[in-house]
Amino acid sequence: MNFIRTIRKIFTLVTARERRRILALFVCILLTAFIEMVGVASIMPFMAVVANPGLIQKTSLLLDFGNFLGIADRRAYVISLGVIALCFLVAGNIFAAITSAFVIRTGARLNQSLSHRLLAAYLHRPYEQFLRENSARLNRNILHEVYTVVFQVINPALNVTARVVSACSLIMLMVLIKPVLAIFIVLILGGFYTLAYIMVRKILKWNGERYHKFNRELAGIVADIFGGIKEIKLFGREAEYLARFKGPSCHVIKGQTVSGVVPQMPRYLMEVISFGGVILLVIYYLASGKEIATVLPLITLYAVAGYRLMPSLQQTFSGITQIRFNYPALKLLCHDLGDTPLEFFVDRDNSRVEPLHFDKEIRLEQVAYRYYGASTKALDVISLSIPANSVVAFVGASGSGKSTLIDLMLGLLTMQEGAMFVDGILIKAENMSSWQRNIGYVPQSIFLSDDTITRNIAFGVPADLIDHVAVQKAAQMANLHGFIETELPAGYDTVIGERGVRLSGGQRQRIGIARALYHDPKILILDEATSALDVISENAVLEAINTLAHKKTIIIVAHRFSTIRNSDLIYLLDNGRIVDRGTYEELMETCPRFLTMSGSQGE
Repeated sequence: MNFIRTIRKIFTLVTARERRRILALFVCILLTAFIEMVGVASIMPFMAVVANPGLIQKTSLLLDFGNFLGIADRRAYVISLGVIALCFLVAGNIFAAITSAFVIRTGARLNQSLSHRLLAAYLHRPYEQFLRENSARLNRNILHEVYTVVFQVINPALNVTARVVSACSLIMLMVLIKPVLAIFIVLILGGFYTLAYIMVRKILKWNGERYHKFNRELAGIVADIFGGIKEIKLFGREAEYLARFKGPSCHVIKGQTVSGVVPQMPRYLMEVISFGGVILLVIYYLASGKEIATVLPLITLYAVAGYRLMPSLQQTFSGITQIRFNYPALKLLCHDLGDTPLEFFVDRDNSRVEPLHFDKEIRLEQVAYRYYGASTKALDVISLSIPANSVVAFVGASGSGKSTLIDLMLGLLTMQEGAMFVDGILIKAENMSSWQRNIGYVPQSIFLSDDTITRNIAFGVPADLIDHVAVQKAAQMANLHGFIETELPAGYDTVIGERGVRLSGGQRQRIGIARALYHDPKILILDEATSALDVISENAVLEAINTLAHKKTIIIVAHRFSTIRNSDLIYLLDNGRIVDRGTYEELMETCPRFLTMSGSQGE
């Protein structure tokens, strides 16, 4: 890791406005360092005249300053010098406190900004990337890695810069007063810290990489535990998952220990060397019989300068080691944000897009798709037509390509071959949002948030913009309104629990249908929407669907033949191809495979 390279990486992450804010912060840091230097320098004349008041008359600078202040009394002059030194010290510390608050505030804003931009970058990735990604990793990157970069890389980098400037200012002051001794001190302290860093940098890099690796592993294990808590408790696997958690957590603890201990080690030895040196110098002068008053101001200056210089050097060392340890998080953030165009970070409201005109047909021509890393095509040369206001079903064995076909029609996957036309209009990236405004989608597993029924039906709509009439209308079409009004004490304001745990499977699916109907779409797509339901729940959902037949275009993906019996057209898929098509009765008479599939379900 190179410190300059780290600064460059940081500047590639932030916006122009944030760069200006960081530069303003750097100016504040410089002013703080200057005031601190003046405060330290003002102590020397004060201590000099305290030790030897006669210096006022012997030193022209002190004499001129006394005349400037208009103070003739020697005692009053000494007191004035003390007050001035005290004021500089107080001002320096007040300014340092303000700068520290500015640093923290800037860090908090950066944390919010980078988290928002990283989330935006993930949201604008193609859907297929999410099929290959680990959601726990993305979650950790947004909530933890961004915080790490801001408060354990960027803030330490600013602090290192501040401490270096402060140390250089103090060193310049000491060089002006006693060059040889100042250079000696710089060589001793600077050389020691440089040597210490060279010795530990490889350990820090190795430790940092392992720490972040095992921390990511822990996040995945925790996500698996709470995602599969039902099965874990049912099969008594708690001990196994605790054991899985323990291994990486031990490595994380070791990493935290090393990263906490290493930066502090040089401090203790250097305090002995620095302040012990001042004590030994005083003892030397006393033992040699020399007048201590002659060197007291110089000793005081170096004691105060050492008091200021030691923390600066220690914080510089600690900051650099902290940056080294957390550098993997910075690399990760640069990688995940680096290729994302800035226009993606602008909030876009697709709800304002006008729906694409549709009243004739959806047509797919020669469509093919292969998933990343797959050896065969999930869909291979599919051509079909779906008339408006018809009920069309897709059936086939698992892996036949049904859900892939739906994802292509939804625009979640990009067609690698072929094209889709809606009323003769080619669907492409430029009009995809307009096409998607026509679609209501009900998946097999409905995502429900721990919120009210109203907020779940009007999913993603701000609370003050929810159309409550549309919510109730959607619930009525989904055959859900009666249940909400008669069986739930709070009605539409009932909180349904995380993922709808307080509702039955059929009720959850009907909320999903109501959600899909909230915006009154022209097309309703049900992807295995009843496959996990019992017969009673399935019948309730089918009743809701049947009330919409021929009022909307309904596309059904199903395993159960009871779901598709009333469809106007059924497509049978196998190995990514359409092998037959027709009504339910036609396929039962002419397609042996369809007949076999229906027989296996007791149809």
